[in-house]
Amino acid sequence: MSESRFDESPLFVFDREEKFCCLLSNSNPEACPYTEALYIEKLQGEQTFEFIVPANHEDAAYLVEENMVAFQDLENNYQLFIIRQIEEAHGEIIVKRVYCEHASLELLDEIVTELRPKNVSAGFALLQVLDQTRWLSGTVANLGLGSLDSYYDNALSTIHEIANIWGGELRFRVTISGNTITGRYVDLISLRGTETGKRFEYNKDIINICRKVDSSNVKTALIGRGKGEETGDGYGRRITFEKVEWQKAKGHPVDKPKGQNFIGDAEALVMFGRSNSNGTKRHRMGLYEDIEEDNPERLLEKTWMDLQKQKMPLVQYELTVVDLETLTGYDHEKVRLGDQVIVIDRELQPALTVKARIIEIRRYKNEPEKAEVRLGNFLPIFTDQMTEMNRWRSKVANKEVFWDNKMDKGNVKTDWLEGVINALQNEVRAGSGTVKITEQDGILITDKEENPTRALRLLGGILAIANSKNDATGEWNWRTFGSGDGFTADLINTGKIRSNQIEVGFDTTFQSGYDPSQKETPEGSQAKANSAEEAAKSYAQLVGQRINPYFEKEKSFWSAAYEGKTVNQTNAGTIVHGTGIAGGAVWEIQGQQWAYYVEPIPVNVNRIYKLRLRVRQTINPTNGGEKNKVYAGVVTLDGNYRHIDGGAGFHRYCAVAGTGITTSQGWHVFEGLITGVGNQHHQFRQGTVYVRPLFLVNYEGGNGTVQVDSLEFIDVTESTEAQQVANTVKSTVDTNKAIWDRAATINSDDTITASKLKGAINVASNMIQRDSNFYWDQSGFYAKDPNNVQRVVRITSGGVGVSTNGGQSFRNAITADGVVASTLTAGTIQGVTIEGGTIRSNTSIDVTTNLRVGKEITLGSMSDGTDKKIHFSTSALISTYPHAVMGVNALRISSPYLTIDSPISINGTLELLNQNGSFAWQTNSQYIGANTWTKLTYNHVGYDRRSEYNNSLSRFTASSSGRYLVTASIRYIWHAHNTTSSMMLYRNGGAYLRFNTAFSGAIGATTISGAVITELATGHYIELYGFLTNPANTDASQESSYFTVYKIA
Repeated sequence: MSESRFDESPLFVFDREEKFCCLLSNSNPEACPYTEALYIEKLQGEQTFEFIVPANHEDAAYLVEENMVAFQDLENNYQLFIIRQIEEAHGEIIVKRVYCEHASLELLDEIVTELRPKNVSAGFALLQVLDQTRWLSGTVANLGLGSLDSYYDNALSTIHEIANIWGGELRFRVTISGNTITGRYVDLISLRGTETGKRFEYNKDIINICRKVDSSNVKTALIGRGKGEETGDGYGRRITFEKVEWQKAKGHPVDKPKGQNFIGDAEALVMFGRSNSNGTKRHRMGLYEDIEEDNPERLLEKTWMDLQKQKMPLVQYELTVVDLETLTGYDHEKVRLGDQVIVIDRELQPALTVKARIIEIRRYKNEPEKAEVRLGNFLPIFTDQMTEMNRWRSKVANKEVFWDNKMDKGNVKTDWLEGVINALQNEVRAGSGTVKITEQDGILITDKEENPTRALRLLGGILAIANSKNDATGEWNWRTFGSGDGFTADLINTGKIRSNQIEVGFDTTFQSGYDPSQKETPEGSQAKANSAEEAAKSYAQLVGQRINPYFEKEKSFWSAAYEGKTVNQTNAGTIVHGTGIAGGAVWEIQGQQWAYYVEPIPVNVNRIYKLRLRVRQTINPTNGGEKNKVYAGVVTLDGNYRHIDGGAGFHRYCAVAGTGITTSQGWHVFEGLITGVGNQHHQFRQGTVYVRPLFLVNYEGGNGTVQVDSLEFIDVTESTEAQQVANTVKSTVDTNKAIWDRAATINSDDTITASKLKGAINVASNMIQRDSNFYWDQSGFYAKDPNNVQRVVRITSGGVGVSTNGGQSFRNAITADGVVASTLTAGTIQGVTIEGGTIRSNTSIDVTTNLRVGKEITLGSMSDGTDKKIHFSTSALISTYPHAVMGVNALRISSPYLTIDSPISINGTLELLNQNGSFAWQTNSQYIGANTWTKLTYNHVGYDRRSEYNNSLSRFTASSSGRYLVTASIRYIWHAHNTTSSMMLYRNGGAYLRFNTAFSGAIGATTISGAVITELATGHYIELYGFLTNPANTDASQESSYFTVYKIA
């Protein structure tokens, strides 16, 4: 059975400050219910949520714009939505319809100014995008290395670009602990959903089927175009695969001869090609462009792969289904976004059987029979094209600063240019245009709809301009291009060109006095670019792991600075290979040197971390034998990467603090733990968020040489706890070892062989008999009365016996069961348990703990005519005391439970001192605002039997489970007409019971009071809240504003 109960999960409501407001629930009769709750989720797309609540429920007041709603989805992840729109409908009842957008859309408001990581993992790129947002990187699959180029784009768009480049699929989620939002996460996984084998069948769980097919963008052949390059004639060209040959005989998927600039699919040509007049088929040609690809063979492979996507029509199946998982709870009926499922409809002719992915799910909470799923590949969405257009508009706007930054018009001769500009201006004014938007062609703008002669095309990352077509293929002759790499054209007309570098041909002449040989050459520039690229690649390989504890990456990620988010790497010392403890690299350092991790490491101060330094002195200092001290620990940094000081040391040297080392000692391993917050070296400083592990050698100012093998910083919380358990076991073994080692005296069956102790026993026995009246034999240990040899005491393992006939019989005894005696005489008997048929005393019997009587205790006149009493000590469980009010003695029973078989005299009082209970009231008037539930403060405690009432929080917390009687009262004083007042009992932070409501049309005061019996478990708490439609103050007094809780069962 499925554990997830999506249909029963409540809705958490938070205000815009993320403070918890209430729960909407259909299972709690006191909570605000909800209906028509539609949750829509799309693969790589938006999520929306809408629902209806009764407007007259008090909790409906929390459903306002910008407040938030959260619930647990079928994957047990919490989804958070922001309320964007509220509609109120008046019918038989007034309802609120609430429309919500997913909280991830807040990333539209986060701008990524410039981000260009090269050859990095998807996880690293995602971390960079989310760095300055409220969202964190969650589960990220290993999708290989890739590069990203984002410039002044919003974070959400950049995240989707990462998913597109690295090939993963996105999932957004939040975490909630108690009633608090604790985290927001973006997951990037390789593929959402699984191939579950789930079958949707008509008349089983399918209600309706709708099939949509779009063949408008089908292509049967593609021309591939790669990275741009310069040609000898000065024109720009993009590489193609025209010179690459494919042969099916050599394992290629199709034949493509050299000289052919496109790749076609024969089967697609037969199915979707257009017919020529001679009966042959004509390809439906398209373009594939990858402006970064510079290898013709790879370009051909990529073009072929893209053709496989474009050669078939786009198909979607829209199914109205019954959500059998929610309805029945069976796991095998579950459906998730991205799942591959099978759809079967045998009533269609021919019968339909199709396998496809779920790309959209529409679920109604509480109405599983209304679920809808969409399967197939994606149909183009116009908003996607508009997003692309907006990105281009942004990129064009980014270039305006360069285009507008031109010299004064009078300084440039523009006579020839004015004619060109005027002609183009006239053409723009007189012309018209047609705009087409498709998934394959992007945005295509032509000068006219029929037989166009000029065109402008906008695609992802590039624009192209043409003023003619190829007569053979009918394709546009794109000759002018603009992309992130720059602008390429046959002819550029301009008044002045401003550039840091201009490349010119050999036929160019220069003004007198200008020597281009002194300027940068293309070869020199390329060499520098290649060098920078190689360095960038080397550095990128280290980015995946930004710590280098074993010097495998030389001195990368080590610094001599410790404060700030980013610090410079150090060049101190030398890396020596093959000399480490395990034959690895070491860092050899001469003289005093501080060294820190470059990367600040986030820590949880409640966990346990181990720092371990391996180091040796290879040359002792000659400027002082004491200048060889070693330190190792961590730098404590706050959330802004600032150093925190105070307490022990400038840094926290948890592994070693000032130990001298010499060459004769060889390798040293210094290690220590750090955890918690405090002023010691093994504790973090208050406010620590990050640390940088560090070591210091050759202190103070020594000129010796050391080799550092490694500096490790490890979270050892779990292993340390396991070691503590092992230490406890070892301590137990060591404690009992002395007993176990007595095997020579104690037999395997735990008995003692008398012969082993015979000598010692005989010696002791002889001494006792000679020097005292005590003796020992196999029956026990004896003591005799020297004045009366008939009186003998025997001690055995069973007890103590007393004989009056010289040890022949022992009629009186003290055993584990009690005292056995023919007669027991005492002026006062004090004991734990006294048993007997009759207990007589001339004065009194004083019992401090327990008195056990076989039949009865008789009080009153005895045969001698005197009154007898039983006195109870004040420290006993049963005691008497003078009652302060009634003026008589009362019976006090200090036990949690009591059974009374006869009435208690009206002259006495029974108090249950250990029973739970508290009483508090207001001593200060409290202001209550209008139209909001406000906690009532009862600040003065009358009594609190078990310290269960917190007067600072005005909260009673049960220390034991049971049934409690709650009585409460509050008196309001208001100064406005037509005021409604109420009081609510809250349990565990949520509304539980409204005591009553009062309405007054006049200015005045009213008292709201009530009582209820409620079940409370250990740790459950209750509070009181007040509500007024007009602001007012409370009347602080013990008589009118109080809060009493008493446990009754």
